[in-house]
Amino acid sequence: MNFIEGLKESEFELPEGEKCRGLFFRGYHSTYYQDGKFERKEGIRLLKKMSCPGCKNCGYLLDDVQDFIYGGGLIFPEIKHGALYSIHYTNFSKDWESGIVDDYDLEIYEVKE
Repeated sequence: MNFIEGLKESEFELPEGEKCRGLFFRGYHSTYYQDGKFERKEGIRLLKKMSCPGCKNCGYLLDDVQDFIYGGGLIFPEIKHGALYSIHYTNFSKDWESGIVDDYDLEIYEVKE
């Protein structure tokens, strides 16, 4: 079950007056020597203090990101060291009979600080 299909409004409630901040990540590069070879790794790390603690807008986002990565449907831009990134749902499509969202994409984009 994912965010769109299984969400109940009351599952993720923010304290009165707070708005969803979304999920933010910091890009990193690391180069190291291991087992006779030099390796370079890059990725993005979740910034928990800057990100939303969990609400109806981003409650299952990390689970969906994992599903998209393992399914080959999430494309990463070129990751810059120290840059700030966010992930959002995009391209919603609805079932024409019921009006329920049945497909969507995830987008990673750089946030200007």
